[in-house]
Amino acid sequence: MAESGYKRETENGRGGRYQGATAAKRQASLQDMGILNPAMAASLHTLAADSNVASERRSSKHASPSFGDASLPGRTRTGFDPRINSDALIYEKGPSANNVLKHIMIRLSAQFSELLFLSAEAQARFNQNRDNGDLDIAIHGLLKALYLPVPSHLFRAGAMGVLGECLAASYKESGRPRDIKESIRYCKGGLLLSSPDDQGQVALFTNLGCALNIAFEEGGNIEDLTEAIQSHRKALAIRSPDDNIIEKSQILMNLSGGLKELYEQTGVIRHLEEAIVNLRGVSPLVSAGHSRRPHFLINLAISLIASHEQNGSDRDLEEAISLLREALLLDQERASILLNLARCLHDRFHKKGKVEDLEEAVKKLSEAVDLHPAGHPSSINPLIVLGGCLNILHEQLGRIKDLEEGIRCLSLALKLSSPGSLNKALCLHNLGTCLRARYEHSNHFEDQDMAIQCLREALRLIPKSSSHHRTALQNLSHCLLSQHKRQGTSDALDEATRSLQETLHLYPPNHTHRPIHSISGGDDKTPQGGH
Repeated sequence: MAESGYKRETENGRGGRYQGATAAKRQASLQDMGILNPAMAASLHTLAADSNVASERRSSKHASPSFGDASLPGRTRTGFDPRINSDALIYEKGPSANNVLKHIMIRLSAQFSELLFLSAEAQARFNQNRDNGDLDIAIHGLLKALYLPVPSHLFRAGAMGVLGECLAASYKESGRPRDIKESIRYCKGGLLLSSPDDQGQVALFTNLGCALNIAFEEGGNIEDLTEAIQSHRKALAIRSPDDNIIEKSQILMNLSGGLKELYEQTGVIRHLEEAIVNLRGVSPLVSAGHSRRPHFLINLAISLIASHEQNGSDRDLEEAISLLREALLLDQERASILLNLARCLHDRFHKKGKVEDLEEAVKKLSEAVDLHPAGHPSSINPLIVLGGCLNILHEQLGRIKDLEEGIRCLSLALKLSSPGSLNKALCLHNLGTCLRARYEHSNHFEDQDMAIQCLREALRLIPKSSSHHRTALQNLSHCLLSQHKRQGTSDALDEATRSLQETLHLYPPNHTHRPIHSISGGDDKTPQGGH
């Protein structure tokens, strides 16, 4: 890195020693940023003041000792180069060995404080501008500070926690697995150095929990997820009511997010219920205008949607719709909100049969698609859901334009989907269903043949445990029976029979969507709602 970004400025101009008045301001800033707790900031302030007095006593005889090269060591593939300029340890001759040691510790502590401040400034710039160069400056500064032999473990513990946070941010930017592993290691190291009564542990446990969440997303190890949840629980348990560094709402949302993910991994409903309880505890902490309110509204709505899918509660569904409508007014994460709101409206249509809900869902999904860059993979999910909703709207109103638009959306989503992905499976399922419907209108054999091909491929990708597998089997059996009547081929009839028999085994007795007619009895009444 040719330019380090570190500019030493004191009240006496560029360069020079670390002045006491500047140190006081910087340590106050560190405390405000959450880098230091009040006790640590007070200790560093005293050390810096002592350093200033000692420097003034020496100034008549000797030049100020150099801090050495301000540039920070570059990050390499094998780790970090902890070079520290030995000039920082050269002091005047004459004082006793104890005084020399004291002066060294004072100067090192002041240098440690300055590096923390510069790193905090760089981290703040990164959070505002997302410039990776600032993030590298913050990481290098913290690493250099940690290599200084500062006597207090408290100082090192706080710096390690912030370094862990910066490394987690670096992983999000670069995708390097090494960064998230180091993040976890530094957070755990900070906890080992801190004492149980140190409020700095709140930030350490919070940063550790967030890093472990990322590790779970990276590797899928559920032990990382459970350890993350434990870390968030500990942060919540030891946080004092007057802590203004880590807000309670942040910890509760981190904890609820981990519990929601654990529910999705295990299917244990109590994890989802606890997530919802914690999110409801966030509500009074993030009133209108709070920066965290949009995320709270979205997270609670998504958890309530999962609860509705589990227990069919109308109240959960209605509350989720209300929360998403409020979130939509705040104009953050709009595409995600529109997609989830449309899904809720689609579910309410199936419950109450109001076409207005389905029409509103189509409008919300069309807006969500328009928010994504044309041809970008991020538009796949809204395109899939939109295609399914347009097919159902065609079934309700009989408008062929809805069906044509649905086929166009699903064809585009299919081109953007990765081979073998669940998204591709759902695209193929919905597209096959739409082509089957268009064949019944147009009687174009190409549509029927393409529908059969799509449904066959979808069945190879959709897990048998999924409800989509059952509906795809039913739609395939219907298409094959129609093909048999058109062509008179026994192969199509045999495959249709096998598909229907497999469907009967997958549905429980008396299920509302279980086929009610045999193939030999005429048209097989099967649902077409692959969405």
